Amino acid sequence: MTIRSVATRLVNKFNHTRSEEGVSTAFFKAERYLRDRLGLTSNGQIQNRRNRLASDLNATMQATVAYGPFKGMRFHSDSWWSSSDRPSMIFGFYELEVLEALNDLSKSGRFQNFIDIGAADGYYGVGVLINGLFENAYCFEISAAGQKVIGKTAQLNGVAQRVTVFGKAEPHFHRNLEPELFSSSVVLVDIEGGEFELLNANVFRVFQKSAFIIEIHEWADPTGEKIENLRKDAAEFFTICDVRTSARDLSKYPELHHYIDNDRWLLCSESRGSLGRWFVLKPKT
Repeated sequence: MTIRSVATRLVNKFNHTRSEEGVSTAFFKAERYLRDRLGLTSNGQIQNRRNRLASDLNATMQATVAYGPFKGMRFHSDSWWSSSDRPSMIFGFYELEVLEALNDLSKSGRFQNFIDIGAADGYYGVGVLINGLFENAYCFEISAAGQKVIGKTAQLNGVAQRVTVFGKAEPHFHRNLEPELFSSSVVLVDIEGGEFELLNANVFRVFQKSAFIIEIHEWADPTGEKIENLRKDAAEFFTICDVRTSARDLSKYPELHHYIDNDRWLLCSESRGSLGRWFVLKPKT
């Protein structure tokens, strides 16, 4: 991760922990997070190894996705979010569950547009256009640095005309979009715990003919109350599939066969604090 992305996650985690568990716990967890990222703990040393592997593989594979639905996508040399995830992106198994859901929704023929809330470097916002999963992408990203990288990545991949970049997504974010998008889009939401404030019954009502993939950050809701409220708000309009991180099969990538086991499986790590979780919402109508 870059310094900016580490700082962004640190602030988000600190604010959520402070509101849920108090200031003392928030400071304790913030210090532990920083020590990990600075390589001052065993987890930090592992992260340093991930960074080295990512740098080497990114160079070997010429910063280009080699497998999966985004095959052929090129990464810009600027990186704002998590460069240590680059190998799993290149081999097409980063957030594999999200890729599978996107592929499934694209094949349904019901959705032509992609709305990415928390677009980071534009991996999804640009990636979904490379092989025609969707026709246009609308990216919301709070970071000015991230917004610039999305634009550069779109330009590098020849899809700049089909990518629109916005700033932070507020609860009324749909007002920035043309009404026809409300019934023809897949909305991906990954905003580090902010999903519980952004998404509500009104947003789901507006997009009731579209589909959602929502990353659920359980650390932001220790009691589970916010998750259940989100589920209830969505259930009126959508069927809900609760998805968890699943298996990865590395045997089909010849480029990884010569790696030692420790490094090969380390490439699968997404540095999550717990098992990844998403809600995939499909419209009832």
